[in-house]
Amino acid sequence: MMDRETNGQLRELDRRLAQIYGAAYTDAVSRRAEAIERLTMFDRAYPPDTLTGLSQAQIDLYRNTFLRNIERETQLIDGMARDISLAGATAARLIQDTSFDVYRTGYRWSLGDVGRQARMSISWQVYDRNQLWAIYRNAPRSPFSQVALNKLGLSPDTARRIIEQRLQNELSQAVRYGESIAKINRRIRHVTGMSHRDAQRVARTEMLRVANQGRMLGFEQARDDFGIDMLKMWVHSRKKDARPHHVEMDGVTAELHESFTVGGEAMKYPLDPDASAANVINCGCGIVSVLKGFSFSKENMHGQPEVDKAHNIDYNKSINSGKLSPLVSFDDYLSAIRAFDEKLIGLTTSDGNKIKGYSKHFIERYFGSVSERRSGVDLHMITEALTTDKNPKISQKGHSARYITSGAEVSLNPKTGNLIQTNPHDRRKI
Repeated sequence: MMDRETNGQLRELDRRLAQIYGAAYTDAVSRRAEAIERLTMFDRAYPPDTLTGLSQAQIDLYRNTFLRNIERETQLIDGMARDISLAGATAARLIQDTSFDVYRTGYRWSLGDVGRQARMSISWQVYDRNQLWAIYRNAPRSPFSQVALNKLGLSPDTARRIIEQRLQNELSQAVRYGESIAKINRRIRHVTGMSHRDAQRVARTEMLRVANQGRMLGFEQARDDFGIDMLKMWVHSRKKDARPHHVEMDGVTAELHESFTVGGEAMKYPLDPDASAANVINCGCGIVSVLKGFSFSKENMHGQPEVDKAHNIDYNKSINSGKLSPLVSFDDYLSAIRAFDEKLIGLTTSDGNKIKGYSKHFIERYFGSVSERRSGVDLHMITEALTTDKNPKISQKGHSARYITSGAEVSLNPKTGNLIQTNPHDRRKI
């Protein structure tokens, strides 16, 4: 069970893996179309009358010789295996590059999660990117990770041997049954698809492992630096094919320094790199915190411990719905509200409307959301749009006026004076 931000990163990774292997398949068949066509010509090389009286084993021997001759002359299997293994190497590097971003998201999400549960505006001393990178590089790694990445393509010889065997099996069957070019291409697509599925399995296992590691780092920092007493809780992924003993773990809690017992094995968190492959590969479970108590010092707080409950409720709703990124802390949220109150409330638009308020949706749009691939908007661009567009677009019923400049688009209800929403003018996706 992962947050929307991490799920968005996983979807983007899946999309890019599909592109990589789709291109590998296209290259494999388009660059070797002539050799593939030759696989359909066994009957020309060995007319049926020349095989009369031979056993099926003898005919299969001729077919295997036919395939070997084509491979020797065209390097068909070797070339396609090289293409697909190169795609695997690209996929493996992409997985490695994405891992840190997912780790960072897990870390930041955990701090936000603790703050939401405490219902307090906590001034977190968050590790910067360089500090977090140093911690990430020293984090435990699963011994299965490198083996899996090598099989994908980081070890070219290992990857190529696996793919060559798969292609050999498929093309031998194609020649044996005298299949058409279309059917042969489907077999090649099947082999490429097997490599793609391998990459997806490795990606999800690696991404969820580092996400849980990042979360644990945040929980431990909240405990060590801020005195927050908490438990960690195992959350089942809800996958239909989940391991039964992982389903049983759903909702089980433990102290941060203790291990869970999962199917008889000790695990610090889901996808623990020290756990066995049977408990890790393709696992989709997550870890969350359950606060027991806390003892904040005054320097860790902004003003009084009690914060505006209405803002806190809105903030949590926005986070839980995915409209607001978990990387936006409650401090950031309150800072934006203070800036709006100072810079926008009381402002008169270019056509004479006075701004009196703003919606929760407006705040969400101001920040943007990675999970929805939507950029935020700078406050000065919002102000510029409201004060320079002298001919806003008015809706048919007059409930909305849209102020547009090159940098931003802002919607206002001229009847109430409330800001409705804002977007970058080009609706740039992120």
